[in-house]
Amino acid sequence: MNDGFVLRNMQARLRCYVDAEYAAITAHDASLFATARMPAPSDEVIGGGGGASLTQRVSETMGRVCAHEITVVLGVLTIVGLLAGASAMRWTLTGQLLCNVPPSLIESFFMIVLVTGHNSADDRKRVDLRNTYTRRMQLLGLVNAVQSVW
Repeated sequence: MNDGFVLRNMQARLRCYVDAEYAAITAHDASLFATARMPAPSDEVIGGGGGASLTQRVSETMGRVCAHEITVVLGVLTIVGLLAGASAMRWTLTGQLLCNVPPSLIESFFMIVLVTGHNSADDRKRVDLRNTYTRRMQLLGLVNAVQSVW
């Protein structure tokens, strides 16, 4: 069960790192366009128009909540509490169910959150790569045009 908490937290941290790198690339490309005195192409945005659906917004909100560091600590405390409860019940059938059923439900929930978070990150990555490709192709066209003149 703890793996789901940790994986979601690491996924969010990695996404923050990747977003910062894409922002640096975008800033560098903007300075190149400013140096060349060319207008930068407009960037494509995710969703392209209509707002996100209710399920998408709820999923992203749950993903943010589950990615927080405090949630990882609460997950560990939940595991300790379940073990303490089962031990207090002397590991009877009810105590064993206490340690097996809630973690199984939470793990299933986290698989859904992880997959949704991965898909969301993949969509963002695809748009960022497409925007970078468009800018770089325009810059390459400029360089090729200048080279052909010289």
